[in-house]
Amino acid sequence: MDLFSIGRAIVALAAVLALLWWLKSRLENGKKLRPAPTSDALTVLRRQTLGRRASLVVVDHGGRRLLLGVTDQQVNVLSDTDIPEQPEFTLDVDISGHDLTTDKPASHGSLRGAVLSLGARMRPAEAVRQDLEQ
Repeated sequence: MDLFSIGRAIVALAAVLALLWWLKSRLENGKKLRPAPTSDALTVLRRQTLGRRASLVVVDHGGRRLLLGVTDQQVNVLSDTDIPEQPEFTLDVDISGHDLTTDKPASHGSLRGAVLSLGARMRPAEAVRQDLEQ
């Protein structure tokens, strides 16, 4: 190989590296242009297709819940309400009188021998079958 061939190979390698660097910077810049999700962002909750080119869409936006009618040519606001608050869920369970460490079925009350008793849920299926046969 002569000096001219080596020089051409170095220039070609430099051009390829420059092209890769340029593509990398373009792709990174594209990611920076996307806005970060904010509280004003649209959240699509449900979409129901009505026909080939029409649908109903329920979205949340800025503390409001909107029902939108969507077609190829337009979007209409059909309903605009406040977002309902999520109900607080609490469950009071009385487990007094139950031994949670045993594998025996409940021996009192309406759950006696039932498949839904705590002990029956903790045992293998074969033990449940034996209890049901009794």
